[in-house]
Amino acid sequence: RERARRRGRERHTMLSSPRRRWRPNPPKHMFLDPYLYLYACGSFSNGVFISLRGPVIPELARRVGKPSAALGAYLGIGGLSGGAFALPTGALLDRYDAHAVFAFGTLLRAVSVGATPLCSALWQVNLLAIVQGATLPLIGVSIRVCLVRAVGQEKCAQALNFTMGAFGLASIVTPLAYAGLQSAFGPERGFESVFVVVAVAYAALAFATLAGFETPPVDDNDDDVEEEEEAFIVEEQDDDDDEEVSRSHPPRGDTARDDPASVWASGRDSERGARLESSAFRDVDVYVPATTDEESRGVAPLRGDGGDEDDGSDRDGPRIPRKAPGTTTSAKGAARRRPPMDVLVPMTLYMCLSVASEVTYGSWIYTLATERAGFSDKSAASLTSAFWAAFTATRFFLSFVRAGPLLAVAFSHAVAFLASSFLALQWGGIVLCDGSRGALRDAASPASRVLLWVVTLCVGCGAAGMFPNGIALGRTLFPLDGFAQAAFELGASVGSGIGPYVAARVYESLGDSAAIPATCAASGAGAVAALVVALRRKKNTNASRRLAGENAATVSTAATTQTSEPPSSYSFLTRPLLSRGTRLAPEGDDD
Repeated sequence: RERARRRGRERHTMLSSPRRRWRPNPPKHMFLDPYLYLYACGSFSNGVFISLRGPVIPELARRVGKPSAALGAYLGIGGLSGGAFALPTGALLDRYDAHAVFAFGTLLRAVSVGATPLCSALWQVNLLAIVQGATLPLIGVSIRVCLVRAVGQEKCAQALNFTMGAFGLASIVTPLAYAGLQSAFGPERGFESVFVVVAVAYAALAFATLAGFETPPVDDNDDDVEEEEEAFIVEEQDDDDDEEVSRSHPPRGDTARDDPASVWASGRDSERGARLESSAFRDVDVYVPATTDEESRGVAPLRGDGGDEDDGSDRDGPRIPRKAPGTTTSAKGAARRRPPMDVLVPMTLYMCLSVASEVTYGSWIYTLATERAGFSDKSAASLTSAFWAAFTATRFFLSFVRAGPLLAVAFSHAVAFLASSFLALQWGGIVLCDGSRGALRDAASPASRVLLWVVTLCVGCGAAGMFPNGIALGRTLFPLDGFAQAAFELGASVGSGIGPYVAARVYESLGDSAAIPATCAASGAGAVAALVVALRRKKNTNASRRLAGENAATVSTAATTQTSEPPSSYSFLTRPLLSRGTRLAPEGDDD
């Protein structure tokens, strides 16, 4: 047993995971990893694209000869296209090289962005919006899939917060850069120059990715090190058992079937099957030779999960493929490792509702500031910028602290919910802790303005950690393959579109601006409820598997007790010796 354990550890060191074989000596500190900055640039590029669409509308409308309101479809089509192409992108990532998918999306966006100044009709702008929207998941989902593979589960939350902080940084920098170029070169030249610069930057990012970075391999077992080691130990012990059996007992055949020693060996095989069933190999393809009696009756051996290659083993009996832990199969392996739908669906709903809460407040804060609190346009713009600045700073802050994803999600939702619900109650007439005699709910009082500033900063800080840490939390529940990441992207796209629309309908029906923060608070509460459902489903699934393992272990123990000793030599002496073809007939049988 000790020898098997030692050999299992040695093999585990060599074959522990594809990620370790891909980079045997990764940087000790996450912020020294060039892959982190590569994917941060990809996230920054998405932020540049999204935040650039709003400021360019006036000049783009003038070029196509339409009013600015006619380009509302330009913004809406892009979001719908991103949601429609989310799941196909996940299928591509599960079957093809992830860096190739990322580079394809980046080059496609470079072409579509570079062609925007050439548009002279509205239908051309809308057609480019479809193409540009499709690049959102091609870039966003690809970088998240690669990032999770590159850094592993331990640093997943920190890395996601950092890269998505780059997205927020782009949302702040891009409008300022566009305004600066227009001031320097004029409206027309500034408009054209910004699209040329952005298109060249996209193309450079795509070529740098293909030329200088190797694609991180799929590794969905890096958090199961102990289970892998135990699996190797079980396998080595079974190899030793097979060697002992082959030395002590004759080969399988007709003679072996009549031999009590062969019966004992068959018991050992049954015990081995039970042990394998209860071990960590229940998710890994293994060889399970058929027993002698099973071969004689044509019973199929225990089947694995797929594969069609042989590892060259010289064991007896029918065999099925075995893979080393951490290796991958292409489409078939991805389908086998697909996350359970009863956990994935509520997690996707969580992404939808949490992003809806974030985008709804960010979309309506300017209107609330001008119509409810009496802010000037400049002050309202400053308030909106402060929201996204707090949002970005919090994401970068979360990347430096070592808080777990569950703690970060709970903190984020608590801060955002308390702030938005407090604002909704104050503006709705339910006064809480108002020492200024109702001044907080007055339309243009200084106290109401201060309240709006404080609530906006708190909501920005709270909303920052919902989406990235939700993805990191999903990584602890199931492997984040392309399909799962695409489902998260689809949920986020739906939430970003539905959230502001629902808030607008509630605002219109009630006629009270308190409906906006109330909708945000309700959406955040729904997201937490969906997350609780996902965690409970995962807990129940783990409990069922643990119970099944304990039952299998009990059966294995009973089988070991019955078959632990081979039959004694005395049984061979007392057994009647029959020649081949002879059978015993009961008395009175004349045949």
